[in-house]
Amino acid sequence: MLGFSLAEIKRIIMGNSYNAMDALHEHKKRLKQKHEQISELLVTIDKTIRKEKGEIVMKNVEKFQGLKEKLISDNEEKFGDEIRDLYGSNSIEESYQKIRKISKWELNEATKVEKEIIKKLGKALSTADIQSKLSMEVCSLHEKWIKMYWSTYSKKAHLQLVEMYTQDDRFKLYYEKAGEGATTFLYQAMKLYIKKDH
Repeated sequence: MLGFSLAEIKRIIMGNSYNAMDALHEHKKRLKQKHEQISELLVTIDKTIRKEKGEIVMKNVEKFQGLKEKLISDNEEKFGDEIRDLYGSNSIEESYQKIRKISKWELNEATKVEKEIIKKLGKALSTADIQSKLSMEVCSLHEKWIKMYWSTYSKKAHLQLVEMYTQDDRFKLYYEKAGEGATTFLYQAMKLYIKKDH
């Protein structure tokens, strides 16, 4: 079923509360959400093609909306199953709605924070001290960055996410730009950071 990972399908079917009608309604809901995402992306692509041909002038707001839909679509394609298993479909859809409402300034700020995380993570990694002030600053920046995209924040969910980074080569590839072992370093530092009252 579209939008359901194999683990989620097993959990639904094997669960005591499995109801075929509820499962069909949930499946329909997800299909409609996916259809809306694809429809919005197709409209933007069509407008971009017409703009390139010189047929129309595309407004910046339309380009920006298309960029956000592409970010959502790329994220869903790469990590959809994993993040839905971890946080549930409702949480993911709420986050996508938040991204759709984000302003250009907010998205630029998120990109700046993201770059700063990698830069400072590399410096913190070179000290090999997960308890350092710099390591805690990296964790604080990571929390700030996550809150820019998540509709609700919890320390537990944040730590689960960072733990997932250590188990997924796609995430490792991203964080290892800061240096070899950066993903595990971030996870170890985050465990300390989450325990602190901040």
